[in-house]
Amino acid sequence: RRSAMTQLETQQSELQQLIEEITRALEGVSSFDQITPLADSRGKLPSPVDEPVAHAFGATYGGGSLVRKGLSYAPNPGNPVRAVHAGRVVFADWLRGSGLLVVLDHGQGFISLYGHNEALNVSDGDWVDAGEMLARSGTNSSDRTAGLYFGIRRNGEPQDPTAWLR
Repeated sequence: RRSAMTQLETQQSELQQLIEEITRALEGVSSFDQITPLADSRGKLPSPVDEPVAHAFGATYGGGSLVRKGLSYAPNPGNPVRAVHAGRVVFADWLRGSGLLVVLDHGQGFISLYGHNEALNVSDGDWVDAGEMLARSGTNSSDRTAGLYFGIRRNGEPQDPTAWLR
């Protein structure tokens, strides 16, 4: 159990490091002139999948010592995962603990994350519209259950996605 906890903590740390690197790389990028700012879409975004939330933002896991920084869904593997808002793909690859992960930059310091996918439909640098299919859902690598991780960050800080979704 201690080993599994250490692994979960390491994976969470690696994801946070990636987000910090992306945030630094995106500073000063202002090519979002024709996109409605994400900040104006609070409470209006569609869900990334057509499934109910399985684990809420802020819920504990890993024996109660780790806190969820996004939402977890339990769609059947292979279901479409869609962008909640227009943006640019800044990461589309495998990351330990997150599986196949897509990170979208929405400008003004906002990014959204879509993890635990089985297949990706986008590549780094692609521009996507809201509702566009990014990936096909897969399984959570840590517990092997069907899962999609979805998170929103502003300047690297986790935001409760439920406040942003319809």
